[in-house]
Amino acid sequence: MWTIRRATIDDLETLVSLRINFLEEVNNSGEGLREALAAYFRRMLPSENYIAWLAIHEGEPIGTAGFVFLDKPPSGKNPWGREAYVMNVYTLPGWRKQGVGAALLNVVL
Repeated sequence: MWTIRRATIDDLETLVSLRINFLEEVNNSGEGLREALAAYFRRMLPSENYIAWLAIHEGEPIGTAGFVFLDKPPSGKNPWGREAYVMNVYTLPGWRKQGVGAALLNVVL
């Protein structure tokens, strides 16, 4: 069985690796972004402008999901102007179709 927990700055390398896996699968372009992704997560995680969760099985990450807050001009539907954007939901290939991604998305939403 697996569990889901909120990611912290201590999970920076895990988040970077999972994001690179995601990008490689989607458009074959992740590895060259390792330093930029590390800088992004290093800046965003402590500010809580990016919030992520990890699915963990026996101490190893098997998936992640997260959202980033965006500041937009206020509108009638959103007088605060702040919106959350689901950045990605990713599950390692061997763990797909077992409910991990759905559970992560449920936590995010």
